[in-house]
Amino acid sequence: MGKKNYYCEYCQKSFKDILGIRKNHLKGLQHQKAVSEHYAKFKDLKEIFLEESRKKTCKRIFEGLECKFGTQCRFSHYTPGQLAEMKHKIAEMEASKKPRSEVVDMKGIEKFLNKTRERILRDLCTTNKPFWTYPFDLVEGLDLPPSLQPLEPSLLSEKFEEWG
Repeated sequence: MGKKNYYCEYCQKSFKDILGIRKNHLKGLQHQKAVSEHYAKFKDLKEIFLEESRKKTCKRIFEGLECKFGTQCRFSHYTPGQLAEMKHKIAEMEASKKPRSEVVDMKGIEKFLNKTRERILRDLCTTNKPFWTYPFDLVEGLDLPPSLQPLEPSLLSEKFEEWG
């Protein structure tokens, strides 16, 4: 049986899947460059700006030539004008985000709960039956403890000050 081939999705290359060969490939400059270029596509604009604004401008890009280091170049491939435009876009994006309210409106929650409680009690008093039902197939013929037996609606309308 022959060895299977290993396919590197970053470099679009395949080779024999031998541990030593694969390790050399993964440590290689060409593979590392391809990996960093792949992940650079998914960087946030703010992250790109912070990284590129710390760097000096690449001389090759400034002269209009292509840089052989690509995304791994230690110099910036953005002009000062492009960096200023990027900073402006970041400021617009942050300004468009609505600030989240940290304070919870407890009065609104209490009002909602009180209305819901009143509606449930009103419905119980007018219909004289609970808002839940029991499967009578199971209740009939079973000797259930009092806690599991169906409640009588007349008991629900009474106000209990103390349980026990």
